[in-house]
Amino acid sequence: MIEQFFSDKAITALAAWSAVFISLGNFVWQWWRKYPKLKVTFDDALPPIVFPYDQRLVLSNKFETREEYLEDDGYGLSARCIIYVQLENHSETPITVTAATFIDDTTKKLFCSNFRITGVNYSVTPRLAPYTVDLTKLQLKLPVLVPPYEMKYGYLLFPVIFTDETTGTLTLHSSAGDKQFKIKVMTAKNYYIDNPKYLIKAVNR
Repeated sequence: MIEQFFSDKAITALAAWSAVFISLGNFVWQWWRKYPKLKVTFDDALPPIVFPYDQRLVLSNKFETREEYLEDDGYGLSARCIIYVQLENHSETPITVTAATFIDDTTKKLFCSNFRITGVNYSVTPRLAPYTVDLTKLQLKLPVLVPPYEMKYGYLLFPVIFTDETTGTLTLHSSAGDKQFKIKVMTAKNYYIDNPKYLIKAVNR
C-alpha cells in the first residue's frame, strides 16, 4: 500500500514536470521562431566596386567611336561605390533594413546609402569599355521590408569621394539590430576588365 502510494506520487510528479518542460520548450520554440533573424550574404561574382562618376559613355568598334551621355543622378561627389547584398529573413517576424553606411578605412569618412535611383544607368568602366549597370532595376532601395522567410537583394549605392581600391566597414541598420561587415572594394578596371565573364553576369542580372 505504501509502495503504491509513493509510486503514484512519483508518476504524478513526473507527469507534472514533463508538462512543465513541454510547455517551456514550446514557449522557447515559439519565441525563437518569432525572434527577428537577419542573414546577410554576398555574391563573390558581384564584388563591391568603385568607379569614377562619369556621364560620358564611349562606344567603339572597328568602324567608329561615338559618345553617349548618361542621365545625371543629381547626387554629386566624384565617384560611386556599389555593394551587392542579399538579405534573408529567417524568422516569422518582418524585418526592416532602414539604412546602410560605409566607413572608408583610407579617408575615415562615412558614406550613406539612402539614394533612390529612378532612371539612371552608370558607366561602370568609363573610357575602358561600354559597360553600364542599371540601378533602376538592380538597386536595393532603402528602407526595405524583408517579409518572413523571404529574401531581398540588390546593389547598395554610395556616392563617395575615393576612386582607388580600399577596405572599409559596411553597417546595415535594421529592426533586427545592426550588422557590420569588413568589405574590400575593388576598382572596376582591376576586376571587371580582368574578369569579363563576371561583368557579363553583373550587367545582365
